[in-house]
Amino acid sequence: MRNKAYIITFIVAFPLLGLAQKEQKLSLHDFLKELEEKYEIKFSYADQKIKGFFIENDTACKTISSCLELIETSLPIKVVQVNERFYTIILPKESMVEWCILIQDELNGRPIADVHLIAENQSFLSSNSGRINLNSNQVGEKLLLSRMGYKSQIIYAKDLNAPNCNTVYLSPQTKILEEVLVKNYLVKGFDKKMDGSFSFDPQELSITPGLMEPDILHTLQILPGIQSIDESVSNINVRGGTNDQNLVLWEGTKMYQTGHFFGLISAFNPYIIEEVNLIKNGTSPSLFEGVSSVIQINTDNEVNNALKVNSGVNLLNTDLSLKIPLHKKIALHLSGRRTYSEVVNSPTFEKYFDRAFADTEVGELSNSSGTLAQDKAFGFYDYSAKLLYDINDKNKLRISFLDIFNEIRFIESGLVDGKIDSKESSLSQDNKVLSASYIKSWSDKVSTKILGTVSNYNLNSLNYDILNDQRLSQENDVLDLGLKIQSNWQINKQLKQLLGYEFKEIGIQNADRLNNPNFFRSVKEVIRVNSLFTDMAFSAFGGETVGNIGIRLNHLDKFNFFNLEPRLSFNQALTKHISLELLAEMKSQVTTQIIDFQSDFLGVEQRRWVLVDNEEIPILKSRQISLGVLYNKNKWLISLEGYLKKVDGIYSASQGFQNQFQNVRTAGSYRSAGGDLLIKKGGDKWNGWVSYSFSYNIFDFYELAPNIFPNNLDIRQTTTAGFSYTLEGLELSTGINFHTGRPITLVDSNEPVSNSSINFLSPNAARLSSYFRPDLSVKYNFNFTKKLRGQLGGSLWNYANRDNLINTFFKLDNRDNLVRVEESALKITPNLMLRILFNGD
Repeated sequence: MRNKAYIITFIVAFPLLGLAQKEQKLSLHDFLKELEEKYEIKFSYADQKIKGFFIENDTACKTISSCLELIETSLPIKVVQVNERFYTIILPKESMVEWCILIQDELNGRPIADVHLIAENQSFLSSNSGRINLNSNQVGEKLLLSRMGYKSQIIYAKDLNAPNCNTVYLSPQTKILEEVLVKNYLVKGFDKKMDGSFSFDPQELSITPGLMEPDILHTLQILPGIQSIDESVSNINVRGGTNDQNLVLWEGTKMYQTGHFFGLISAFNPYIIEEVNLIKNGTSPSLFEGVSSVIQINTDNEVNNALKVNSGVNLLNTDLSLKIPLHKKIALHLSGRRTYSEVVNSPTFEKYFDRAFADTEVGELSNSSGTLAQDKAFGFYDYSAKLLYDINDKNKLRISFLDIFNEIRFIESGLVDGKIDSKESSLSQDNKVLSASYIKSWSDKVSTKILGTVSNYNLNSLNYDILNDQRLSQENDVLDLGLKIQSNWQINKQLKQLLGYEFKEIGIQNADRLNNPNFFRSVKEVIRVNSLFTDMAFSAFGGETVGNIGIRLNHLDKFNFFNLEPRLSFNQALTKHISLELLAEMKSQVTTQIIDFQSDFLGVEQRRWVLVDNEEIPILKSRQISLGVLYNKNKWLISLEGYLKKVDGIYSASQGFQNQFQNVRTAGSYRSAGGDLLIKKGGDKWNGWVSYSFSYNIFDFYELAPNIFPNNLDIRQTTTAGFSYTLEGLELSTGINFHTGRPITLVDSNEPVSNSSINFLSPNAARLSSYFRPDLSVKYNFNFTKKLRGQLGGSLWNYANRDNLINTFFKLDNRDNLVRVEESALKITPNLMLRILFNGD
């Protein structure tokens, strides 16, 4: 009986003993993976070659050296250290196969040098004869061949023959690339392209003076010829143009709102943006409106295969962005940013608040009427979502959504009939945009893109006048619908043609409601535009001559009006280091902003969008030409450009007059001429630049007297200088911004007021004192782990605490007394930030 028990016990325990014995062994593949994770190293080997190899679980394997020794003593394998991080597994000679690969151009059969062959964790480079030698222990099943100017190609080890040399042909890229003329034009990540445009990736951009984090619209102002006359991003002036003459596109959709804090900071979260493009001249004919400039903002367009998280907080807001892979062909990108002022107000937030609402009904604690503004609450947010779907290699679908929102609320109190009465006034500004694009690649040379867009802008205010028992409601609503179909045809390596059609329907409504006396006005206008456009991109003489010639034909159905707009960009290399650039364009615009009264929308956002009527408000038309020369050698960069620009059809109510022309409604033009100079010198760890702009900008209004006088934006001279330094993870940047004062209109000192009217002197004949602002920023990048990184940063805006006057104007109070209003820029303003980034790749 006892023997039977032993037998049964043995039969039951035997498999368990075998299992326990088996568990003491670990496959070489799993063992190497454990070592890679533990010591953050990489092994190069072919999976199929190491199958069947196992390692005993030896407790003596406590260091990388002892573990490698265990592999070599236990198995017929040799481990070779390639560098500090990479190791190669070498199998016995009899199992190793040596290969030779010869890489040639498919068109002419010539060998191609410097081709990268990526195999497992190793990379090889082809020689001048196009040859690469390797063995089977160094590669896996799949090999990737890659070189700039050629299509990447995958080959498989099983298809290679030994000992013969295997010839592989690479096809030249048939597509004309958007070549970069100058990399790091100002700072790292800020480039100038062959077509005259500028681009930067906020993720790659070095910090700039006063900006520890990239602010899209502030960053653009470091370029010569671009500035903001009142230090806001919602009022960017390009070569004398007003802000509404800039076409800002988010994923191809027009934005009618671009700022938070009603214009002080950009409304675009920089941590979801992949590229920002600025075009001052030579615009592609595929783009409509924007007689002064085009700013294109695009987010990441690739389906990611691992989770990516980016989150941060500064003294103004907090934000979070996620890139979530849903499938190998589908990804969802989400982001959100908002202020936390309902919880706590930082000193930085208070400074921005005071600057945004100074000299408005919100900012005045008390006014001459005896009312009090209190319990003020302000907030902003923006959030976005993007769905990316790679249907297959030739079909891609992208759907993007963005919402930008600002709101201010306050309680206005006053004494009415001996009692305190209180009412809530408010102002909100919201811009929602939706875009959907479908890209079809018919072949390597032909592709088609269909883009549908919707932009909906709403500006609403409710303003109570307690003492007069008045309630004024104002609205400005815009609905912009668009459809664009365009095809690209790569005729050959030197020629590429763009052909397309665009439909736009823009509807704008403005409404005003007053209860005492009873008044209501609502005006809605709609314009439909049908456009055809074509463009030919060409390259000749080995890329020394590059250009684009295009034309756009617009038809405005409301006026039965046709408009032809030619566009040109041309770049000619004179020597290896000197190039000449010629840009020219004609453009038109059917939307503009006007200011009816300085007190519109609580005095905070005085501008409202309107459509042209081709009578009182003409169609804006611009003509511009510029010629520049660029020298780039030994990390010296010198760029000089001169330009002439004329815009017809500007409306006086769009210019923001605060003088004798404030209530005049007439059309005119402005002419701008000037030059931009940039000198930059860079090193391995540092970068310094100085820019200078001269501009002469004048109005011409036929019905005004005088009819010719300086433009409100006539800043004659502007200088910026900056210096940045990088040391490992530390980035430092400092710089200055200087420009001569803006034009202002003074009042007759002998008789300032007569018959309840201000006696102004010649328009824009005087100027404010010069503007000067020094800035400083610092950022430190560090790693928690291989996949988790962090950033700490700080900035000082106007660290000299200089009081810069940015505007002066005159008005009458309720008793017809003259009041001089002075608006100042931000004084010393600090900011701090902390950011955490996770990359699952």
